[in-house]
Amino acid sequence: MSSLRSPPLSPSYSKSVSISGYSGRTRSVGRLLLKPEKKSIQEQLKDFIYLPDNRFCADCFMPNPQWCALTHGVCICENCASVHRNLGTHISVVKSLVYDNWTEDMFEKLVLKQIFCFFEND
Repeated sequence: MSSLRSPPLSPSYSKSVSISGYSGRTRSVGRLLLKPEKKSIQEQLKDFIYLPDNRFCADCFMPNPQWCALTHGVCICENCASVHRNLGTHISVVKSLVYDNWTEDMFEKLVLKQIFCFFEND
């Protein structure tokens, strides 16, 4: 009888986030904040895009969104990004995940916003 083994996790995803009051509950996006090795912002954004929750536009569900609404902590497609831009920066701040320059602070705020929205809507 052979035992099935799951593939080992990569070092950057081997830890999970534990938040008091939610024991045993983890969120894959929270693992991005735990940085065992130093990655560039572009590498962190690439990891962020490939998370299951970010593979589709949050507004219209189009696959592979390349934009992000920082105010809401979601990934959106180009069409929805233009709608968000027209709403004004007091409602929605939009950045390209590919073309815009990101700072570490902007990225951390995005990830924390996504974690907060997950637990707020749960």
